[in-house]
Amino acid sequence: MRIGIFIDRDSRQSEDISIEASVKEEVLLHELRRRYDLQQTEIEIANTKAGIVLAYLASACCCILAIRPARSYSPLATERDEIEEYLALTREAMVMQILVQYSHFIQQNFKIVQFKNRWLIRALILSLVFISTLVSVKAAVAILP
Repeated sequence: MRIGIFIDRDSRQSEDISIEASVKEEVLLHELRRRYDLQQTEIEIANTKAGIVLAYLASACCCILAIRPARSYSPLATERDEIEEYLALTREAMVMQILVQYSHFIQQNFKIVQFKNRWLIRALILSLVFISTLVSVKAAVAILP
């Protein structure tokens, strides 16, 4: 923001200004004011576009965090040694072992699901902000003379 100091002219000096010069000054003032307003509008549009790009990039980063591979846990392994250990157990002991492991791994996987959902929600919010800002910019540009 620019702050200026305006000094009133002495009344004797203003009487000396001809009508023709006054009209020229008014036209010049009008054109300079128009140019200034246009520049302010361009600055606002550039700031808005930069914000849109930033929101899009932030949304993309959130999506990357949401889809990044994460190690999930499973109670049954596919390794031969562990399969043989299960087969050596009685039916009741095997069921109990699998129930305990399911319970444990569901809790572990829940943290992964929460993490992914949290970043997905953030990406969706940023996408909505992006779309609404884009619509606002298009509406503002359409209104400009």
